[in-house]
Amino acid sequence: MELTKRKIEIIEYHEGLAAGVAEMWNLSRDGWGGDSHITTEEKVRI
Repeated sequence: MELTKRKIEIIEYHEGLAAGVAEMWNLSRDGWGGDSHITTEEKVRI
């Protein structure tokens, strides 16, 4: 595993982030027990 030091910035959610949030959830779902549910940008916005 590669470790890096990066600054973490916490920002308030806005709809412009929906696509990235959906991608993050889809790529990380195996780490949460695996799920066949695919999240879309539209579903995140709701």
